[in-house]
Amino acid sequence: MLLYNYIWYSNAVMHMKVAQNKSEKLKKLASISTGYTFREKVTDALGGEVWVIQMRDVHSEPPYMRRDEMVRIDREAVRSSNCLEPSDILVVSRGFRFQVVTIGEEFAGAIASSAFLVIRCDTKKLLPDYLAWYLNQPQYHQRLLALGSTTSGVFVVRKQQLENLEIHLPPIREQVKVAELAKLHEKESVLYRTIAEERDKLVNASLQSFINPKSIKQNGPV
Repeated sequence: MLLYNYIWYSNAVMHMKVAQNKSEKLKKLASISTGYTFREKVTDALGGEVWVIQMRDVHSEPPYMRRDEMVRIDREAVRSSNCLEPSDILVVSRGFRFQVVTIGEEFAGAIASSAFLVIRCDTKKLLPDYLAWYLNQPQYHQRLLALGSTTSGVFVVRKQQLENLEIHLPPIREQVKVAELAKLHEKESVLYRTIAEERDKLVNASLQSFINPKSIKQNGPV
């Protein structure tokens, strides 16, 4: 299945490259804003209704964000216009690790801190899942980071630099194909990683049994 998806994924991307004659600056395809700036340190409010997404809440592997790790604040503390909508895209704008994540339904209404740039696509021209995949590709990482600045290994990507980034723009139907196949590939990667972790546990337990056979009798077979 992995090989099958890879073949289709590669064909879709290659087809997209043939159609890459058209490109647009991102500012013509989406609106970009800076995350919310808190005047004080964000603290968890008992009974708070609004999740706050900070840079520490974004992980390098799926699931990229988990609500049980996030701080919550009172709804009255922020304006509704600052709240995220499904399919908004968060771009880590500074730090040691560049990353782009798409907001799912479960995070609708959350607030992104000022560590992020928030992209809201014109979906008639550009699909959010396609853009997130596009920006997460290593070659586009380098292109974007080259436009930004780096000090002591800490990168900074500014709003204007992101707005002026050229985005290859295949037809919507091709964007859909790439986004769907990228999601399948991600799900499959998670599955294989889980299988590998369980295999490691099994092998380690078996090896431990050679060292301490009593542990198998006490704990039962794996």
